[in-house]
Formats: sequence, structure tokens, C-alpha cells
Amino acid sequence: MNIEEIKKYKNHISITFIFGIPFLIGIYIACFFHQPPAFQRIIYGSEKFAFWYQIGELIFIYLMLCYAYFLNNYKKLLTVIWAVFIYIPGILNVVSVYVTGFSLYSGFVSTILSANNQEIVFTFLHYFFFILINIFVIFLAFRITRKISSNNNEYGIYFFVIFIVTFAGNKFMPFHAISGSFCDYFNDLKELENYKKQSFENIKSNFNFKKQTYVLVIGESVDKKHMQIYGYDRETTPYFKKIENELFIFKNVRTTHVLTNDAVKSMLQFVDKNGNKSTLIHFFKNAGFKTFWFSNQGQNHFFDNVLKRFGMLCDCHIFINKTDFRNMIYQKYFDEELLKYLQYALNDSADKKLIILHLIGSHFPLDLRYPKTFEKFSLPKFYKNKTKARAVCKYDNSILYTDYVLNNIINILKENDSASSLLYLSDHGQDIYDREDCELTSRKTIHAYEIPFIVWVSESYRKENSNFIINWNLNANFITDNTAYSIIDLARMECDNLDLSRSVFAITN
Repeated sequence: MNIEEIKKYKNHISITFIFGIPFLIGIYIACFFHQPPAFQRIIYGSEKFAFWYQIGELIFIYLMLCYAYFLNNYKKLLTVIWAVFIYIPGILNVVSVYVTGFSLYSGFVSTILSANNQEIVFTFLHYFFFILINIFVIFLAFRITRKISSNNNEYGIYFFVIFIVTFAGNKFMPFHAISGSFCDYFNDLKELENYKKQSFENIKSNFNFKKQTYVLVIGESVDKKHMQIYGYDRETTPYFKKIENELFIFKNVRTTHVLTNDAVKSMLQFVDKNGNKSTLIHFFKNAGFKTFWFSNQGQNHFFDNVLKRFGMLCDCHIFINKTDFRNMIYQKYFDEELLKYLQYALNDSADKKLIILHLIGSHFPLDLRYPKTFEKFSLPKFYKNKTKARAVCKYDNSILYTDYVLNNIINILKENDSASSLLYLSDHGQDIYDREDCELTSRKTIHAYEIPFIVWVSESYRKENSNFIINWNLNANFITDNTAYSIIDLARMECDNLDLSRSVFAITN
């Protein structure tokens, strides 16, 4: 393009640039400062203003990219910029909305970064056609770029059409969401380090039994309406059914998040009366407990993640399900493998113990979550789609196997001489194929939030705390971001600057 042609566009470019100054400032702050509160209040103080701000920002970005196409020969480079900063973030945003019902946020980014190779392969196969179509679009963009370059098409009209299509398929500026999510993700990891500096004073115990053991079992992707003990018409929890009179089954518990990292993080953190954040693990350590973390998920060696960091806060931590991308190693175990580590913790000489077991539970791919001996359920007749029908059977088999594992944990605790309790809950629920139009990977309905919450206590615990237990309200409406308060309350401890009225065991109406 010659000088005269450039002059022809000079006024247009100048006007566009002046129009885009506030959006350039917004992009810069979002990418490097993650929108400080003052700027955020200006932009998002009004929902209508925020909407038009984001629309204007997108128009400005597209105009600038199109002008860049018109005025130079680096079209392939600009195609890469388009793919990396606009198209791919937009696609990730679409997937996030589809799976969780929300636009991109740090939990989704953390889930992507902490995925192991098995999860990546399963996701690729599940979304094969979706991924294939998007690869084709990017390939088409590069082909059009080549055509524009060879024909010297100075207006880049073909690429402008691709921009418009991208604009229609994206929700405002997903790149902002990704940049902000990365900031949140690394801040989450950094935040845990600060908790180590905190200490708790005046921790009092209302339970003077010498040996105490509290076991928290975190399940995975459990839809409680597929549990017999919650009224399901299949025998998916036969072991729990046999000891139902020993269990406290809370009926109205909901998780705060539908992604594992965020859900577990919210369960294990709490805020004191002074507004200071801390973790359940730090509190128990300060109270003189030895802490253990045994997990069948949560660690890889490519990206760090919040669950790994939580586990490493404990005095003893073991991750049996490991993915090492550098050496291409993936080790898979069934959840019953954790039983020997539970026994190891119980044999430890410490009198007071907090043991956290993190199951792989009903995480996809479902047929890898239980031994062949637990393939109990046959094909349901009420589904037209046999693929969905088989998925329901596999899911129910995984629930059956989890019931078996939990029953074994309780039997091991019964043989132990300490006063003990078990609290089992799932990180989040799951949308199972209970309707023909339901997708297994979607977590947008209420079933993704409603989770099982079951407590078992030993005879010695029950006798010493009968007045405490009698007041438990099994119909209490409870949100799992108060789980840490509940476990502290279950351990019969209290602290001056801790509000235990948020415990599920303190809700009496």
C-alpha cells in the first residue's frame, strides 16, 4: 500500500484511536492490574454502562485489527493474534458457559491447568466434533490470509467477515476473563502461603477424650438423587442402607461451586470475626492435631493447583493418582487404595488426628472408577438413546463402589480405639442423563449443586456428646462454604474469634 492510500485512511484511523482510548486503558488495566476496585466501580457500577462499555471495546479491537490488515503485509502474524487473543479465549468461554453456566473464571482456568492426560483425552473425544469445527475455522482463517496476501486485497474483507462471526460467537471480551482468571489462579496459590503465618489463641475443647480422630471424605461428582439412601429406586448404597440407623443424613446441603478446585477450597477455608482468612488444616494444627491428606486426585507435575497446595499443608500428604507430563507417566488407582493409607494414619502414635481423604469417586471416564466386580446394573429400558443409558449404568456402578469404600472406612474406624467421626460430602453434584436432552458434562441445573452430606460417629463419641447430637437438624439448609466451621464444631472445639453459628450442627430451625 502506497503513501497516498495510507493518507486516505488517516482520518478514519485517528478517529478510531481517539474513540478507543478508554478501552485501551481498560484493556491495559485488565491485563496487568486485574481491574483495581476503583476502576471496577466506574466500569461496572451500572449494568447498562458496563454492557455498552464492553460492546464499544470489542468494536474498537476489531476495527484496529482490521485497519492493521488493511495497512501492512504482516497478515499471518495478525491471524495468530486473532486466534490466540480473540478466537481461542472465546471458545474457552463458550465451553465454560456450557459446562458450568458461568463465563470464564479462575476455577475453570485452574481446572484446565490441573487436568491430567486422561482427562484431556476424554474431553477431546467427548467434544471431538466441536474441536474439529474450530480447528477448521482457524485453518480457514490462515487460508484466507494467504489468499489476501497473494491477491493484495487491501481491504481484507474476508477476514473482516471472520471477525464479525467471532464477535457473534463470543461473550464480550473473553481475553479479559482469561487474563483475570490467571491472576486469580496464582493469587489463590499465593494466598495459602500467607495462612502459615497465622496462629489461633484460646482454642477450647468441649470434648476431653484422649484419642480423637476426625475423618473428612470428599467425594467427586456425586448426584445424590442417584443414591439409594436419598430415595433412588436402585440399590446403589446397600452398605449405607444396612447401617442407616448409625448415620446422620443431611438432606438440604448445596455446594458453592461446580468445579472441584473452587468447591474444595471453599470447604476448607473460613473467616474469623476479624475478617482474617485461614484454613481448617491450620486450625487443627494449632489445636494440637496431626493432619493427614490422602488423595486419589489433585496432583500433577506440569501446573501447580490449589488442591495440591492444600494437601501439602498437612503434616503427611500422599497423592496416589499422579500425572507427570514431562515423563508421560499416569498412574490410576481405585479409591479403595486409600484404605491402607487411612490405616497408616490410624496407626500413627499421635493421639489427635485430622484425616482428609479425597476420592476420585464418579469423575469421568466412569468405567475406570470401579473394578469389574461392581458392574451390577444393566441397560435401563426407558432410554431411547442407548449411549446415555449406558452412562447412567456406569454412573450408578460408580456410586455403588463409593458406598463400598465408605463402608470400609467406617469399619476401619470402628476397630480403632479413638473417639471418631466421619463426614462425607461431595465437591459438587452432576447432571446425569435422567432426561433425553441432558448432557453428562453439563453442571448448569440444580442437581449440580445438591450434594450428599452424611455423618457417622463412633459409640464413644456418641456417648460423650449426646446433648450436642440431639440438636442436629437433618433438614437444615446448608451451604458448603461453611464446612470448616462445621468440622471444628464436630470436633467440639471453639475459639474466641470464630463464629461457630455457621456450623451445620448449630442450625436448629
